[in-house]
Amino acid sequence: GEQQQYHGSRSHSNHHKRGPSLSADNFFPVWIYVLVNAPLQRPYAWLRYMSVVGGASDSGRSSAGKAGGLSGEARYYLTMFEAGLEYISRVEDEEEMNGAKDKQKEERVRKEDGVRGDNGENTDEEYEII
Repeated sequence: GEQQQYHGSRSHSNHHKRGPSLSADNFFPVWIYVLVNAPLQRPYAWLRYMSVVGGASDSGRSSAGKAGGLSGEARYYLTMFEAGLEYISRVEDEEEMNGAKDKQKEERVRKEDGVRGDNGENTDEEYEII
């Protein structure tokens, strides 16, 4: 009886029940989805604001020289916010570059098609001697 009571009190007082946790590898794709679909305007301004207000800007120290006011967990999520914004920015830049390359490729194909006949065969005009 006494041993059972000890286990019961220990499990209620010392253990916090938490749901399943995600590793950073599993959390990050979910976070990217949330950021992409969030109606957040000027996310870099919010990042800067949270860094300054939380005391995490410029090497993690506040202006008074003390450690920043953010807890370890808050710093983690602020870092994830920044990493997410950078990731999205790089993907957008890459898509822009690929879109420009695709556009150039399409223009080249159109020019080549203009020199060919309807059936795709070369016409005499392509081989005109000047």
